Amino acid sequence: MTDLYNIPLLLLQCSCFSITLVLALVLLFARYHQHTESRAYESSRWMLIGALSLYVVHYLLQMLFGFRARGEDVGALINILFYSPVAFLFACATLRISAGHRYLRRFVRVGLAGVAVILALFVAGLCIFRSLDMPWVLRAMEVVYVALILFFIFNPGGELRRMHRKIEDETADDNSKYNIYMHSGTVLLYAMGAAGALSIFHTRTVFIVAAFFLLALVFYVVSFLSMGFSIQGVSSLVDEAEDAQEIIGSTEEAKDEKEEATAGESSAPADEDSAPASSTSAPRLSAAQVELVEAAIATWRAERGYNTSNLTSITMAQRLGIPKRLLTQYLAEREGSTFRVWLSNIRIEESKRMLLTQPDYSIEAIAEACGFSSRSWMQEKFKASTGMTPAEWREAQKS
Repeated sequence: MTDLYNIPLLLLQCSCFSITLVLALVLLFARYHQHTESRAYESSRWMLIGALSLYVVHYLLQMLFGFRARGEDVGALINILFYSPVAFLFACATLRISAGHRYLRRFVRVGLAGVAVILALFVAGLCIFRSLDMPWVLRAMEVVYVALILFFIFNPGGELRRMHRKIEDETADDNSKYNIYMHSGTVLLYAMGAAGALSIFHTRTVFIVAAFFLLALVFYVVSFLSMGFSIQGVSSLVDEAEDAQEIIGSTEEAKDEKEEATAGESSAPADEDSAPASSTSAPRLSAAQVELVEAAIATWRAERGYNTSNLTSITMAQRLGIPKRLLTQYLAEREGSTFRVWLSNIRIEESKRMLLTQPDYSIEAIAEACGFSSRSWMQEKFKASTGMTPAEWREAQKS
């Protein structure tokens, strides 16, 4: 009966081995089709290849030595040994292009510490029990493994939401591929958590969660590859946001030191003769700065600079020849808008003009001429602004 039970288990392991091997090879050879210059994306790609390679080795060893077939404890032990670094690599791959470097460094330290504890427990168990049957050591490994998976799933949430808001505000193009990748990464981590909480401890549940997990894994890899064609702007914004955080952090530290130095000068409450507290807000732009930015923008618009897709606040500032901080502050103070909304409005205005003055131009041609990344993206932004599609708006103007 046991042999009959092991046959479907072996087939499942063989299927998982084949799928993960194919996904690893797809990621390996994807470099020849995606000529991205993003180091973050390339780092993530190699992390994913490493994670999938560990899966391949794991399933190969399971088929050759039948660890899962020996019993629940031995199967769980081997799974924890492999799934811990795999989950760590997947989490790091997601965060490498979706979070700041400071956060990632802290995350890596905690993750590596957790994986090291699991490996240390395994080595200690081998020394004590001289076999893979190590009851109390396995229980300790299970506790650390579950805690580690929960950390990978729930800890990055705040950082990812912060970066998502940053990217939404400072890119004017369609970020759907990035958003899909973010969601798929979250789904995959939850799937890994479910698989870890159920399948590694109970063999029968392997057949239930394996299909769902493999589906999530395939979706994740496909989303990652799709995002590779538009990662450059997103990656630069993530790096720029991290630089800004470091500057803010340094400023806050200096401010704290100054407050501590002056804290003992007077312990009495402030009275009417006390000097007002200095403002900590950034100074408003001077008239010269406003004139500089407006002149640069006027030249940029005259040269139809908005017809370039994949513009971000960083690349826009570079083209204007001004600091990115100056551009962002100008848009906030003078336009009352974010970069995303401001550039989208400029493109919509130009598309309206072309719809009227160029009646022979197709919607696709106008979308490209105005800098929209696709016709569908132009239609989405145009309808959000006017309540009509470009074609409907053009017809309405004729009547």
